[in-house]
Amino acid sequence: MKYQHIWRDGNFLLGNYPNGFERRINRFDVAPLERDVLKVTFDASPAPMFDLGIEGIYKVNRYKDTLLGRTKDQRQELNLSAAYGDFKVFRVTAFADFEHTQYDSNHWVGDISTFPNEVPTGAYPWASNVKDRNWLFGLAADWVYSERLRIYGSYIYTKANGEVDFSAPSYANAIPIDQYDNYRKTQLNVKATYAATKNVDVTVGGAYEKYTYTDIQMDGYNPAIRTGSNQNFFSGAYASPNYRGSIAYLTVTYRF
Repeated sequence: MKYQHIWRDGNFLLGNYPNGFERRINRFDVAPLERDVLKVTFDASPAPMFDLGIEGIYKVNRYKDTLLGRTKDQRQELNLSAAYGDFKVFRVTAFADFEHTQYDSNHWVGDISTFPNEVPTGAYPWASNVKDRNWLFGLAADWVYSERLRIYGSYIYTKANGEVDFSAPSYANAIPIDQYDNYRKTQLNVKATYAATKNVDVTVGGAYEKYTYTDIQMDGYNPAIRTGSNQNFFSGAYASPNYRGSIAYLTVTYRF
């Protein structure tokens, strides 16, 4: 079990700003903060060749002196693992991970000359809560088939869901975003290593990966140039983030 508390302070010069707006914006990487981190790990071997592991992490950063900018962020993570077998013959390992992160921040939109007094026509405060939930599952096996041949395989599946909650005055019509951003990734890897001689190893393998990405910013992506006075258009960057990749390889290792 491990607990950590960090306290960071800073003295910022006010500068010659025409109003108090900029003085209230703190960048989170240098802003005063209080951090608490708790980490708990359990490892056990309930039977011969059988291992279990659990790890939990909680981390929170509080930026108490920040009026505009990131005010708080936190992370919770849970890792589970189980393994069975002997490294000299056959061993299989399964693992899973869940992580939740949240970033809270305060902002101002519109004319800053009115700050901190809001104006319904376009100058008002708003808040954002960015949330990410990530899942990972994996399975790996290592098989020493013979004195010369060793086979390895692994499968990993990753999924992430992101969303943003907004809060603002009613006239701002703030709407939560539930696809910011989401992705899924599948990875498969298999290889075999053969000790041809005392000095030469030959490895044959293959890998496959599939990636699917969804972001509401890219929905309805149209790279066509618009007509009329508005000539804004997308360049094509980030238009097609999804991909599939396959690779086969052969390597030869020689030891002097």
